Amino acid sequence: MIAADVLEHVVNPWDILVRLKPFLASNAQVVASIPNVRNALLVAALAVNGRWQYRERGLLDITHLRFFTLEEIARMFDETGYRVERHTANLSPALKDFYDANRSKASVTLELGKLTLSDLTPQELYEMCAEQFLVRARPA
Repeated sequence: MIAADVLEHVVNPWDILVRLKPFLASNAQVVASIPNVRNALLVAALAVNGRWQYRERGLLDITHLRFFTLEEIARMFDETGYRVERHTANLSPALKDFYDANRSKASVTLELGKLTLSDLTPQELYEMCAEQFLVRARPA
């Protein structure tokens, strides 16, 4: 099952995952792409400028009803009877070079105008630079 940029557009994505599960083979894969609300550029726009501006597309697409972080994506799949096997991210183009230069460091400081995020672990940096997560899950 492919849910490419779908789950964030529905009122109850948990219900959809539960209702679809009986129709999936035991070895089926669910592949989903889901925007990341923990993106550093989005966080900075909110924290520093007080902006949460909806747009025609992107992280704050005007039609998004639900917002997820990587942890919340994993929790949603777990709560609905799936196990996430793998995930990867599409990085924000404006953060990709910074991520590539710092991803193997034990601790990183990310400065975005007035907002400074200190002592980020490699995992935190990955999540802050991700614009969208691509997840592969299977029925548990």
